Amino acid sequence: MGKTVIRVVKGIILLVAIVTLANMTYKHIRTYYDDYMDEYKGTESTQGEDVTVTIPEGASVKEIAQILKDNGLINYPRAFTKRLQDSEYRGKLHGGTYTLNTGMTTLQMMAAMSPTSRLSGCARGLYGRDDSSAVRRSGNLFCN
Repeated sequence: MGKTVIRVVKGIILLVAIVTLANMTYKHIRTYYDDYMDEYKGTESTQGEDVTVTIPEGASVKEIAQILKDNGLINYPRAFTKRLQDSEYRGKLHGGTYTLNTGMTTLQMMAAMSPTSRLSGCARGLYGRDDSSAVRRSGNLFCN
């Protein structure tokens, strides 16, 4: 009878450990997925810090995404490249020096690195402020 009780207790402990591990794994994957999708589909900008990055002429999309990640502007390079593939900015990103904001959405960053977004004097409204912190590229101001 003693061995049976020990086996049952071991079985219960094993079952609790498996359920706990599965729950922790699910929460980790769900958090990653939610963050990824927020970066991929995000439409709301927030306040953030300005970061100046230099994108080399002819850089690939993967290289651009990695530069943005290395500078703390995005977390998931794959989300950036996928969003770019599905956007109007596909094939339109250009090299240069940009001042981007960590609170920008990936779509706003793409717009800033695309020549189609060149608007002079456009700073109002991006973050609800009237200042020049929107996006600068080689002295020209951008917004979306």
